[in-house]
Amino acid sequence: MEETLALRESFSMVANLIGPTKWIPLARHMQIYPDEQFEDNLAKLNSKHRHIPERIWNCLMHWKLSVGKSAKVTQLIDSLHAIELHWLAVSISNHLIAEGYNIPRRILPLPLKKQGSVSAYSSVAPSTPRSQQSGLV
Repeated sequence: MEETLALRESFSMVANLIGPTKWIPLARHMQIYPDEQFEDNLAKLNSKHRHIPERIWNCLMHWKLSVGKSAKVTQLIDSLHAIELHWLAVSISNHLIAEGYNIPRRILPLPLKKQGSVSAYSSVAPSTPRSQQSGLV
């Protein structure tokens, strides 16, 4: 139950932060095999912003992936890195770690600085304007 809640919150974060234009490349990178409901939900993403998290969650629940929940979140984080949304991948990783979720070591964010014996990770969006960021068109 707690694992599902943490996943739901994280996917809602993704939906709110990247919006519908980034979901197509993300879906392609994750090699999603959608059913009709996925395509219907994806087509409606640009309607009202407040409905995006629930619709995204419904889409995720219908993805034809032959993997469990932890593999889905690993694949999501890998895919966010692949489409150069590193700051968002780090933010989601940190959120899930704080919830006690087991994140594979290979996708953990790199520590930026040490604070005592605990590493601090960046979860802040880049400050460079979008027009100057490569890959975020």
